[in-house]
Amino acid sequence: MTARIASAYALSSSILLLAATSCEKRPSLEERVLGKDTSSAASASTTSSSRPKPKPTAKPRKMPPRPVPVGSHGPVQPSDPPQLQMMAIQYTLAMLAPQPSDPSPDKAAIDAIAKKIGVGGVSAFGEKGHRLLTINMKRACKPDTPKQMAQTRGGVSLEGLHKLGVNVIKCHGNKWACHQSTRNPKDVLCHAAPRRR
Repeated sequence: MTARIASAYALSSSILLLAATSCEKRPSLEERVLGKDTSSAASASTTSSSRPKPKPTAKPRKMPPRPVPVGSHGPVQPSDPPQLQMMAIQYTLAMLAPQPSDPSPDKAAIDAIAKKIGVGGVSAFGEKGHRLLTINMKRACKPDTPKQMAQTRGGVSLEGLHKLGVNVIKCHGNKWACHQSTRNPKDVLCHAAPRRR
């Protein structure tokens, strides 16, 4: 009797081993139909889930109230209410401040463009960490002057300046200073600021 039991155990072990081997070698119905290896897919899923997730992109800062609507350049006058003048100051500072998506300034490229613009009685230079490209001129500065000077003399568009890290290009004439955003071509704000000679 004992011999028969041992033989039965041995036979059942062989059957289980054979079944396990055949299960490993034979793909499942899902694998045969879809042509995929579910074990490798599970492994890939585990690997991908163990990778660190990228940090979410920081949201852009909200701009402060504009003293005049976008599309209107002002200019903000010294005779305007103090609250309006303060809004103009705060807004121009916010135009200049970098957003999370702004590229870092390429100082060498910005200086090269400034050198092209700064001819014929005009001086141009990068300041505020090269986030601001300033153009000093003897004649009047108009709302479209910064954009025109960048294109005609510097050979670069507002978009191109932004890609170099410039947030604002400003012209400073004999009466006005006009701040042109490189993010939004319609965002120009001028205020009274006669240059001292």
